[in-house]
Amino acid sequence: MSISAITDTLLERLDLIRIDPAVILIYGNDVDHIDQYLKRRYLNPSIKTITCLEKIKSCEDHSIDLIISSLTLQLEENIKIILQEFFRILKKNGLLLLTTLGPDSFSELKKNSEEMKNFVDMHHIGDWLKEFYFKDVVMDMQKIIFSYDSLSLLSQDVGSLGLRNLNTYDPKFKAGDHYLLTLEIIYGHALKIELPPKQDEIAIPVQNFFKREKKAEKCD
Repeated sequence: MSISAITDTLLERLDLIRIDPAVILIYGNDVDHIDQYLKRRYLNPSIKTITCLEKIKSCEDHSIDLIISSLTLQLEENIKIILQEFFRILKKNGLLLLTTLGPDSFSELKKNSEEMKNFVDMHHIGDWLKEFYFKDVVMDMQKIIFSYDSLSLLSQDVGSLGLRNLNTYDPKFKAGDHYLLTLEIIYGHALKIELPPKQDEIAIPVQNFFKREKKAEKCD
């Protein structure tokens, strides 16, 4: 399995969108590969890497131009919360690129239902992005079947995606001497475009009403 090949398919979307990001956040897998790609593509970008939701919660509002979330949403306790955080920290006209695993992934394995609970359909993710006022939401899906010479190699790749509790391989999916493994890859991108207040309304930042106990950071 080549995670970098999946990442490259996601990054190809940058060819379709005009953006010159000054501050970029990488969240998830394949960080080094993404980092090298971005440094080749953009002039002196400030690139931050974050590996957990709690650190995202400490980021300043409207501080990021581009977020790249690579093969990690399926591991979150609550995908909607992290999508909402992505919206909060993106600047106006900021771009979110994401890839995650869909519910048809690992169909050859006897799955642990608890670990698979956030392998959700791409239409749900698209609806959630719209719910949080992302615009120009584009979602699509690709199924890839990988072939392995041994179960140990298969297990190693499954583990590289952060999954540990998937159960045994179902032998009926074996093709000769090879072990097949299906991944449903979900790709998506969306823009943050803030809605203007209605003419009879006055927009007051919500932070004016609450005193924060902890000062937000800049995702350093």
